[in-house]
Amino acid sequence: MSLGATEFRPLGVKTEFTSIDFEKKQAKANILYQGNVIVAVEVNILTNSLSKEGNFDAIAHLKDHGINEKSLLHEVMEKARLYIEEKITPQ
Repeated sequence: MSLGATEFRPLGVKTEFTSIDFEKKQAKANILYQGNVIVAVEVNILTNSLSKEGNFDAIAHLKDHGINEKSLLHEVMEKARLYIEEKITPQ
């Protein structure tokens, strides 16, 4: 029997919502990597649309950890939907 330890380290990717408009059902967020904004995202829940400015090149190496453009944009869309539908102001 072999015993080992797993070390968990943060990957440095974070999403910060910068504004939520409950009336227009829109949200803006920044995706940061190691504290730097790599992508700015605007979400419109009414039209189920998302636009982005920037790219994910800085985190391409994290694909092995399941972190990629598609997963991050999906997460932003779902969080925006939750915040808007439940009238939650993110902190």
